[in-house]
Amino acid sequence: MKARKTKEPGRLVPAQLTGVAYQVNFGTHKPEDTEAAQGRGVGRAQWAKCSVQPISTARVPDGRYFLYTEDGKVRQLKSVDGKWQYLAMAA
Repeated sequence: MKARKTKEPGRLVPAQLTGVAYQVNFGTHKPEDTEAAQGRGVGRAQWAKCSVQPISTARVPDGRYFLYTEDGKVRQLKSVDGKWQYLAMAA
């Protein structure tokens, strides 16, 4: 099974308005469309593991966030006990 890796810079903004934004590097490691090949999961969202690394030394607290990438995409992320996940759409 092949995997697709991505890594991109972005701006992480808390879901609740706080006026704070974090500059981060965001990375995913996601298997390529295995569910779509089996005919399941079309159009469904699920939480998938990802990595978030702050560019500065600031620690990003646990919670729900929106990630704004340089190419205009917006992703929903959450952190629980320092473990990051993003909301991925199944193909």
